[in-house]
Amino acid sequence: MTANPYAPPAVDSRLGVFDPTGVWRDGDHLVWRLGAQWPDRCLRCNGPVTRRYRRELYWHAAGWYLVLLLGPIPYIVVALLVRRRTRIEVGLCREHADARTNRLLAAWGAFVLGLVAMVSGCSARGGSAAAQLLGGLALVLGGLVAVAVVGPLVRVVRIDRDQARAAGVAGEYLDDLDRGSGGAWRV
Repeated sequence: MTANPYAPPAVDSRLGVFDPTGVWRDGDHLVWRLGAQWPDRCLRCNGPVTRRYRRELYWHAAGWYLVLLLGPIPYIVVALLVRRRTRIEVGLCREHADARTNRLLAAWGAFVLGLVAMVSGCSARGGSAAAQLLGGLALVLGGLVAVAVVGPLVRVVRIDRDQARAAGVAGEYLDDLDRGSGGAWRV
């Protein structure tokens, strides 16, 4: 008998040796082993953390966007089936957490104000009704786009079976991390 099917998997020596904490940098990207704890520093300025956020990140290969040619419903079903996910807990300092909160409040405020303008436009008479409806629609769409831009703390570049990669982390934060060997992705 040459192979034991019940033996634990062997370590792939091509992966190289990484930071024992499981978090390292590769160029401008933050790379981590799934389940690793990120350093307790602000993602934006590398200062002390005052507020922590737990997030679940999702990713799928860009080729799956071609399913959108069949319509949004098939894409949603396929994306839910093929996506990969990871959970993270990250921190921001008071200044960056407050700024993020203020931006999110402004974005959601624009959304609600747009809904109010649309409802009042439905009850208005004359030429102002169309202007209120269009202005309200612009505020609703602008608010949703702003929430989508401001909301995420990091942008996922890739998730595979063992590790994940993200962009949008401050250079100061990355400077405190060891450099990985890169190119260690397995599919």
